[in-house]
Amino acid sequence: MHTGKVLQETRTNVPGMRDFRRPSRRRDMAARHDGTTYQRDTTAQHTSMPHQRCFSEEPLEVRRRQRDCALPGTGVSATIAPAPALRQGATAGFAFGRPTHNRRPVLAHPPPHHHASTTAQPCTKGSTMFVDQQFFAGIQDTGEGALLTDKALIEAFSNAGSLHGAMVGQSGLDNQRVNRAWVVLNWKLEVLPGTRRPLACETYTVRTWARSYSRAFALRDFEAFDADGNLFARGTSKWSMVSRSDRTMIKLIPEIMECYGLEDRAAFPPDQDKFDRMRIQAAPVREVLFPITKSMIDCNNHVHNSSYLDLVTEALPEGVDQRLFDHLEIAYRHEIMPGSTVRLSYVPLDGEGSAAEEAASASAHFVTIESVPKDGEAPLLHATALMR
Repeated sequence: MHTGKVLQETRTNVPGMRDFRRPSRRRDMAARHDGTTYQRDTTAQHTSMPHQRCFSEEPLEVRRRQRDCALPGTGVSATIAPAPALRQGATAGFAFGRPTHNRRPVLAHPPPHHHASTTAQPCTKGSTMFVDQQFFAGIQDTGEGALLTDKALIEAFSNAGSLHGAMVGQSGLDNQRVNRAWVVLNWKLEVLPGTRRPLACETYTVRTWARSYSRAFALRDFEAFDADGNLFARGTSKWSMVSRSDRTMIKLIPEIMECYGLEDRAAFPPDQDKFDRMRIQAAPVREVLFPITKSMIDCNNHVHNSSYLDLVTEALPEGVDQRLFDHLEIAYRHEIMPGSTVRLSYVPLDGEGSAAEEAASASAHFVTIESVPKDGEAPLLHATALMR
């Protein structure tokens, strides 16, 4: 029976067995097969169940420099600038929790004000902050060749950004309580040439940081690293804050933004850092009417931003719809509400031959998502997407 006292766990040589001893009597360290010394912290926090402990594995000299902080989510670390580079063959600063629904990560080097809050609070200017989150590529996240899909990568980027918000007291629930929400205006994603996407059942890490902001929008950048610490993808995004009740824009002020710890660094070089205007007037070679399903609707009561990639896939012709694109841009113009039906229009760029041959040989692919207008109304542009 668990008594609430702090217990420590020591590895044993017998598979599946754990040796629990009082701190004064246990062995503090266990030698791994690679000769690295680790310390496992299994302090039972906020629970009376022994199997609901949060723990992490870090070299002892790193653990001595850490400060623990329990936050929702898994595989998280926060780092005050300058952000350390990922080590070859390691994931420095990440916490690995047990496969339970309430496992808590260990946060590396959190500043005093970077803690999750149950209520939205004005933030104060703080140090530059990078947030790293580790992800597992499940079967549902992979496509052709069992490689990570563009949608899964966009979702990981979005989740890492949401985690950053939770760390500074601006989680989705925090913002709901004060009638506001973040909405994305643009995504830009690039998988770097000469790299490999993670395969199914592999782990990868997303690093994100808030870059800059104006009254109307904020910029957030991303980098993705494989399990060996190699950069394989990068992204940038533009976000706006709106009122949940009437969808009007909320002016971004220092009290909202400064706690994110703005970093003056861009994931893309200056000549590639801008978003494409994506205005193409060519006649579509393929059109599809698609009813919006309930599974596409998120907590803001509109189609979730990554679900637009499902709509893009529906618009692409056979032979192109299963491709993994190394360059992807999405521009969001008007939200799609539940119960809507949209028109998906596809245009191949620089292709030749018949419609099918043109799509197969095209160097780029353009999709428009519009509303289906009622009598006398003009269609409403919801989004455009460009893939190369």
